[in-house]
Amino acid sequence: MANAINWFEIPVKDFNRAKKFYDTILGAKSQVIEAMGMKMALIV
Repeated sequence: MANAINWFEIPVKDFNRAKKFYDTILGAKSQVIEAMGMKMALIV
């Protein structure tokens, strides 16, 4: 895949709501990590 997206950030106000939404529409289970004082969800 020559043009695959490998990183993007979407700022949200309600982290848990956004995580549930993206897990559902992408059909994937995201992994939550905290780095540099920020919570992030990684979909691998």
